[in-house]
Amino acid sequence: MASGSKINRALALKLAASTILVGSVLVSCSAHGGGGRPQSLSSSSQKALAAGKTDKALEKAEAAVALDPRNPELRKTLAQAYLANGRFASARQSLDDALALGDASAHTVISLALMHVAEGRTNAAQALLEQHRDAIPASDYGLALALAGDTKTGVEVLAQLIRSGDNAPKVRQNLAFAYALDGRWREAQIMAGQDLDPQVAQQRIAEWARIAHPDAHAQRVASVLGVTPAAMDPGQPVMLALSATPSMGEVATQIGQQAMAPAAGPIELPPVEDK
Repeated sequence: MASGSKINRALALKLAASTILVGSVLVSCSAHGGGGRPQSLSSSSQKALAAGKTDKALEKAEAAVALDPRNPELRKTLAQAYLANGRFASARQSLDDALALGDASAHTVISLALMHVAEGRTNAAQALLEQHRDAIPASDYGLALALAGDTKTGVEVLAQLIRSGDNAPKVRQNLAFAYALDGRWREAQIMAGQDLDPQVAQQRIAEWARIAHPDAHAQRVASVLGVTPAAMDPGQPVMLALSATPSMGEVATQIGQQAMAPAAGPIELPPVEDK
């Protein structure tokens, strides 16, 4: 029994440093309530993602959004499908749409910030995280900032969290990762070693060293998410663009304007010539 517990703990801690990413970005969100065809397609997409069938997941997710384009939950599932296929630009657009539709949850904000990082827009990622600071747990916020390039602030946020008494393995490992991104390798190794076996800790440090280069934006995000960047991302289909799908308010306004438009004048027939 003790041996099994130790194995489970080791497996959990092995992913601790990327908990913010795996837990907040790739874990499927629950389907939007209410039933119906779009939600059924979204649910099928999430099941396909769980089974590793990324192509099928994307097909179902795009079909769901096409049927209910102003549903932010469906947009988030679509973003997950794009991510699983390594399509960062498309995922970023879908998350942008979800945010525009009112979903400012920590899940959406962190995911969108990471997509900005993957595309080299670290300033945009930092600004987004700061704007939604209050919605993001400190343990996630600190590492997200570090991944977005503000390593010193990220380290300070996480270190302060530990000093305040939140000394959980996730926080320690996120701080270890932030130390690595800040170039403080000695501190990173010591912190990582508090929870991981020496060999696992060394492997983790080696992986961080591989992706810590400031210009390795896409590789860094791809590595911590465990996905392979697509060779080419054609972007989200035009028919799914949020700007191409009017809101119910806009539709109502258009209908009202049409109803209030003056009626057309009487149709005049051409004069009849006398014969």
